[in-house]
Formats: sequence, C-alpha cells, structure tokens
Amino acid sequence: MLEQATTLDLADDFSGSQEVTAIARERLGELAAPPPGLALELAFAEARVTFRARRFPEAAAALQAVADAARAQHREDVETAAELLLGPSLVEAGELDQAREMFSQLIARLDARGDRFHLGAAYGNRAWLWSALGEVERNADDQRIAVQLAREVGHALLERAATYNLAEDRLWQGASDEAVRLARRSLALQQSHGEGASRFDRLLLARILAARLERRELGELLITLTTEDQPPDERIVLGVLSAVAEDADNARWETALAEVDTLDAAHRLELAHLAAITGHLSGDRRTDIIALASIDSIWSRRLTEF
Repeated sequence: MLEQATTLDLADDFSGSQEVTAIARERLGELAAPPPGLALELAFAEARVTFRARRFPEAAAALQAVADAARAQHREDVETAAELLLGPSLVEAGELDQAREMFSQLIARLDARGDRFHLGAAYGNRAWLWSALGEVERNADDQRIAVQLAREVGHALLERAATYNLAEDRLWQGASDEAVRLARRSLALQQSHGEGASRFDRLLLARILAARLERRELGELLITLTTEDQPPDERIVLGVLSAVAEDADNARWETALAEVDTLDAAHRLELAHLAAITGHLSGDRRTDIIALASIDSIWSRRLTEF
C-alpha cells in the first residue's frame, strides 16, 4: 500500500495518496510487532502527506524525525527522500540557515556517492531556498543543473519538474522567449511521460502566452482549462488570463482583478503586470502593486513596467 501511496503522490493525486496512507496506518496498527523498516516508511508517507498539505512547520519536524531514524537504521533511500522534502519545509517554516546547511550537505553526499537522480532532485528543490533569499541567478543555475542531470539519467519527470520551475522563473524575470520554449518542453514531457494531468503545464504556458499578448493561442488553450474543474486560486488566475485573451474593457478587468489580492505575492504581481501591459492598472491598485513590487527580489527590477 505504501508503494501505491508513492505512485499516487508522483501522479499529483495527493488526496488519493493521503487516503491510502491512512489505510496503511490502520493495517500497521493491526500487527502485533510491525517491522521497523515498514514503520519508518509509513512515517515518511505520513510526513509527505503533511508536506503536501502545506503544513510546513509540522512537516519539517516530522521529516527531520524520519531522516534521523532512517540514518540510524542505515536506510539511505528513506533518509534522502525525507531530506528532499525537509529542505523546502524548512524554507517555508522560515529556517533559512538550517535549510541552506541541509541542502549543502545533501548535495555533497549525493554527489560523492554518484546518485545523479536524487542529486538532480536536490538541485531542483533548492530553488525554494534561493527564491526565499532573492538569489535569482542561483535559482536559475540550480534549475539548469537539475535539467542536465535529469537528461543524463534519462528521467523525464525530473526534467519536467526542473524545466517547469525554470520556465516560471524566466516568466517572472521577463525573459518570455526562453520561458515559452521551456514551458512547451515541460508540457511535452508531461504529456508523453507524466503519470498525472498536464493541467499545471498548460496553465503555465497560458500565463506565458498572456505575458506575450499572444491572444489567439492563449484563447485556444483557455478553452481546455476552463472546461475542467478549477480550484479557487486557479479560477482567479483564469479570469485575468481570459481578460487578456479577449482584450477586455475596463469593467471586465475590474471584475477580474477584484479577487487577486487573495493570492500570494508572486501571483498578485504577475497578474497585475498583465493588467499594466494591457493598460488596465491604475489608481490605488497600481500604487499598492508598485509598493509590493519594490520589496520583491525579482519584480523590483521591473518597476517601470507597472
């Protein structure tokens, strides 16, 4: 069952993975003497569920406990898997120095033992740290290394993850030519090799097309996205993208932007930038966005675009 939970997690079916993990916990409790290795793997699966639920301080504590126990049991596989999620959890929990040290040690250890697959994953996940620190160039460098390592080992899903992250980073930096190439590559990898849906990749491509004001292709892509179930945050993003695609008037833009403030800062700035380049960002909203952009590591370099 734990293998099934991992498979569902890799397919982005986090709720399914959580359900299977809960059943595994019940069945493990029925055993008089659970094998230590099985108990460790279940503890990791439960910590992973907590991570996917974005309860990062709780996840960091659980993943650290799993990594420590795995090290004591000489289970390098579980220790590595736990630390790959521990790093981002520490970043989100505000423990940046601890995350930096952990990533440094993990990357050195994986490199020393020639584990190219997990080394690529570690470089890819360290993007969380560089993003939090505003280290734009280091972030891009790590993602490029992750892409190269994924190609070396022939792992399409690892390449897709790093390519996706790099495409989004280049979008936010205004390098739309490279961003759109990377997004198309990410989508192609997910469609040809992915276990899960391609929705995230299609949405990223739509965001980049909107930034490039390529309205025809954007409109065609939005048809596939708006006919599927939409989580609340995505519905807000799609509303703004649709306003770009349809070259909407001021009234439509006001409606589209009304809920943008509920999103995280990065996506608020991205969507506000779309309003700005189409001539629909003004007044207090523009003042607030410029103030937010001025303290952002990436968008502070693009203030004149608002």
